[in-house]
Amino acid sequence: MAPVTKTGRNDSSGFTLLEIILVTGIILVLVAVIVPQAIRINTSSKYNLVQQAAAEIGKWGIEWGERNLESQNADDTCVLNDYISSLSDVYVGEDNTHWVDAPDESSLSCRPDNPLLYSVAEMVDSARQPRNPFTGLSYFSKNDGYEGESRPPAGLLYLARREQNTTTPTHHYYFVYTGTDSVGATDWYAGMGAGDPPELENMKNGIFMSRLVQ
Repeated sequence: MAPVTKTGRNDSSGFTLLEIILVTGIILVLVAVIVPQAIRINTSSKYNLVQQAAAEIGKWGIEWGERNLESQNADDTCVLNDYISSLSDVYVGEDNTHWVDAPDESSLSCRPDNPLLYSVAEMVDSARQPRNPFTGLSYFSKNDGYEGESRPPAGLLYLARREQNTTTPTHHYYFVYTGTDSVGATDWYAGMGAGDPPELENMKNGIFMSRLVQ
């Protein structure tokens, strides 16, 4: 009869506690690296959408101003800058602005007897209105304007204006916007500075809309 040989090996197919700890540690490390990176990529893509929306909305704002310029009465004295200026220093979507409101009595001093009859939003089909990727709301929604009651959501668009006093005074228009780390109504994302409006050099880090002579 052949002798029985003992190898001393545990033939159990299960994992040891040490193996489980090692695998769990590897998974936690991967999660710690991958999840923040995925969040950063997602946030970056949302900022890209904000910039695209600003460029598109800026074109509509210019078209709105040009249409109003063409509709002037013979004795109206407005220039394009007057119309674009009426859209500035506010959030897109803020109440009582020409972005979203243009009641019959709304007029500019350069066309006192010729009220504005429609807003920028009324030029754009509701299905085509760009949305803030951080809130999901249309940029022309009055609910997307900052009420000043709490920390502003990211992605709010604000048309900033600065006058440059050269030989011919020139008005610069740039969209600036809030970021995920903005703590106040005029705390703009990245290098766009702060203030209402920010300094011109900071504004230029935003999205260009127009440069007009008064």
